[in-house]
Amino acid sequence: MWSIRILTGPLKGQSYSITKSSTVIGRSEVCDITIDLPSVSKKHLKIEVHGHGIQLTDLNSSNGTFVNGKQISNHIFQSGDKLSLHDVILDIVPTQSQVTNIPLGANSQMQNQFEPQAHQTFAYDGNAVLDQQPQMSQQPYTQAENDNNAESEVRNPEGIEGIKQLILNYIQNIVLPGVYMIPKSFEFKWVLGLFIAAFIFFVTSLSSIPLLTILKSSIEKESQQRALTIAKTLAMINQGYIHQGIGSAVSVNFALKEPGVDSAFIISAIDGSIMAPSNQSGEYPDIPFIHEARKTGLPSTKQIDSSTIVSLVPIKVYDPNTGSQTVKAYSVIQYNMGSLAVDNGKTLSLLIQVFFIALVIGLLLYFFLYKIIEHPLDSINKQLDDSLKNEGDQIQTDYKFDVLQNLVSNINSAISRGSQSPMQDFGSEQNQVISRDMEIFHLTQLIGFPAMSIGAENGLILSVNLALEEKIGMSQTDLQNAPLDKLIDQALQLNLKDLVDKAQMISAPTEPIINSLEINGENFEINLLPIFGDQNVSYYIIVFLNYGDA
Repeated sequence: MWSIRILTGPLKGQSYSITKSSTVIGRSEVCDITIDLPSVSKKHLKIEVHGHGIQLTDLNSSNGTFVNGKQISNHIFQSGDKLSLHDVILDIVPTQSQVTNIPLGANSQMQNQFEPQAHQTFAYDGNAVLDQQPQMSQQPYTQAENDNNAESEVRNPEGIEGIKQLILNYIQNIVLPGVYMIPKSFEFKWVLGLFIAAFIFFVTSLSSIPLLTILKSSIEKESQQRALTIAKTLAMINQGYIHQGIGSAVSVNFALKEPGVDSAFIISAIDGSIMAPSNQSGEYPDIPFIHEARKTGLPSTKQIDSSTIVSLVPIKVYDPNTGSQTVKAYSVIQYNMGSLAVDNGKTLSLLIQVFFIALVIGLLLYFFLYKIIEHPLDSINKQLDDSLKNEGDQIQTDYKFDVLQNLVSNINSAISRGSQSPMQDFGSEQNQVISRDMEIFHLTQLIGFPAMSIGAENGLILSVNLALEEKIGMSQTDLQNAPLDKLIDQALQLNLKDLVDKAQMISAPTEPIINSLEINGENFEINLLPIFGDQNVSYYIIVFLNYGDA
């Protein structure tokens, strides 16, 4: 059995047991575990316990689910992962029952991975608190166990989500690298034009399919109606002659003159033999549909192949023996739809019209897309030019695009560092401006405890000593001049941001500002000390003091 432990926020310290194979966490009361905070969606995260591990699935939450600071949609949870629902940081650990149920003498290595913890947890089933039990903390898995988890994640995609992940991996690793090569060979405006041209081509090609289908259906319906009308007219013309018994006067000449009529017959209702035209008198029409429809005694129409329609209409006369209308013969029309079919010229004209409509829309789309891409880059370039001329003014962008925001942040960082580089004017009486980078680096390294430094103006990480590198699993090279968001441990991110915010609220801080945090099972007191420059705070030194295991 596993438990969910909340590490930050108003519910910090509470734990809930996972009592089912599938558990939903969210703000709604219908969830298995309810976290009533505005940043948590009504249904935020689903946790599934399988034989190969714990599957995390984000339920299309508004603020996202993060593991080790990276947003996920699906993830196999591993020991040491830091899970957060936006700003609520969680941990998944085994409960006491999972440890005590291990048979004595078996898996002794696994038994040694757990040790009791000081605070209490609450066994949670649904939304009710049932009882209290000691919480057990989990030490990291061995490398072999981590490898097995990774293999399970790759080998065991499940259902639609697994297929979706395979498709995304294919696009990310196979398709996109080829697409990224195109702008390296051609100007960007031509690359964008190429994609718009592809859009126009596919719109024209695909839209012609339903148009032609609709047109063909319309032609078939119109042809059937026309064939039936001619057959009815032919029956009316010959009805009087058949009633009078003048077989020699029966004629189909009217119908044969109509466009599209391939053949016309008057056939006997008794045996189906041809009465007219006279040159085929006594023969039988070689069309099976005629003999099938004759049995119904009703008007009938059928398309017998891709271009031919046959219509049959009964010719009724008064029978004095029965005192009612009796079918004496049938008029039959064999009609060719080719006379109404759209020719190649009309088809080509239709495709050209669709093409020009798509072309106009594509050109408008190209113009606006190009301008949307060009405008923020042009704005940043102008601000950068002005900043370089005015010695260090910050640039900014209003575009809600994370990649662009990160670019602006890095440019501002570069400008800030450039303005602090050594400058010396031997022909003037101005004081020499000396970079403090080496001072910051050496001061951080001299501290005997885990320590780091953060810039006061830009909030960037300036230096990290070896002791802290070992604790957080990230190096000086990875973190130098990086924002706090680059830290893998999101709880550490939030803690450091809180310290910096508190320091900036004090005009001239002289005393250390202190927070506490658990890192890898150890409790640390985090001390922030401001270091002043000529007038204001230049940077912050942050020292991590270990005061015991968690």
